[in-house]
Amino acid sequence: MATYFLTFSRNLWGEEADSAIDGILERCEKGEKDNWSCGRRRKIQPGDRVFLM
Repeated sequence: MATYFLTFSRNLWGEEADSAIDGILERCEKGEKDNWSCGRRRKIQPGDRVFLM
């Protein structure tokens, strides 16, 4: 099992950052899927751990 850290810049997201992160957390708590760009990492597999920072 691999572990990945996904990051974002509040400077790029501006005022939308908090509501976007809240929405992602709500969907994850419900077990729903969400999309997040992970750059060149194309081998993330089910069961891998991912942390959003």
